[in-house]
Amino acid sequence: MEAFYGILIPFLGTSLGAACVFFMKKTLSDTVQRSLTGFAAGVMVAASVWSLLIPAIEQSSNAGRLAFLSAFLGFWIGILFLLTLDHIIPHLHAKSGQVEGIPPIFLHQSMPQLDLYGTVDAAICCLDSLNYLTRPADVQRTFRRLHLFIAPGGLLVFDINTVAKLAALDGQVFLDETEDTYCVWRAEYSKRSRICSYFMDIFRLDPGSGLWERGEELHRERAYEPEELTAFLREAGFRDIRQYGNLKLRPPREGEDRIFFVARKDPNMTGQV
Repeated sequence: MEAFYGILIPFLGTSLGAACVFFMKKTLSDTVQRSLTGFAAGVMVAASVWSLLIPAIEQSSNAGRLAFLSAFLGFWIGILFLLTLDHIIPHLHAKSGQVEGIPPIFLHQSMPQLDLYGTVDAAICCLDSLNYLTRPADVQRTFRRLHLFIAPGGLLVFDINTVAKLAALDGQVFLDETEDTYCVWRAEYSKRSRICSYFMDIFRLDPGSGLWERGEELHRERAYEPEELTAFLREAGFRDIRQYGNLKLRPPREGEDRIFFVARKDPNMTGQV
C-alpha cells in the first residue's frame, strides 16, 4: 500500500501541473513567463541540493572532514560540462534572435544548385522537401550535387510523401485554428502530372486593430515512386540504398504515407571538392 501511495503522490502532482495548460491557452505575458521560469529554476535548485547534493555528502560521511569533496567536485564538473555545451552547440534563447555557441552557416540556395563550399559527413532533407521539386530533372541534379559534397562513406537521409498519400488528398479540405490564427486549405491531385496542389488561406488576428488579416499560399508537391528515386540515387553514384516505413525501422508497407531513404556514398571514392 505504501508503494501505491508513493506512486500516486507524484502522479497527482504531475497531472495537476500539466492541467495548467487548460487555464493558459493564450500567449503568456513576459511577466508570467519570467515568473514561471524562475519558479522552475527554484524547484530544480531545491531538488539538486536536497535530493542530490546533500545525499551525496551523507554517503561520503566516512571521509570525515572531506566528506563534501567528491560531491563538490562532481557538482562543479557538471556545471563546467553544461557551460562547455552552451558555448559549443549552436542554439537560440527565447526572445533572442542572436545565435550562441559555434555559429552555424545558413545558406539560402536552390536544391539543384546546391553549393556547400566543402564536404560534409551527412546530408538530411526532411519534411517531404524533395516532393517540392516538381521536375524529375531537378531531383536528379540535386542528388548529383549532394553526391559531390558528401564525403566518401557519408550518408544522405531524406523522406517523401508517397503517391498514395498525395493522391488521397485530392478534393480534401482541412482547417486549423487557434486564438489568433485560422487556416483553411484544400488539395487537388492530378494523376497525369502526379502533382498535388495545396491552396491555403491564412487569417491572422491583428491585436492592435482587432481585424483579421488574410494571406494566401500555394504549395505544389510531386509524387515520386520509390523505384524512381532509387534509380536517380544510383545514377548519381549512391550505393547501399535502403527504404524505411514512416518512423519505423522496417521496410515500407503498401499504402504507407511517408517513406524514409538512406543512401551511402562509396567510401572508396576519391576526388572530393
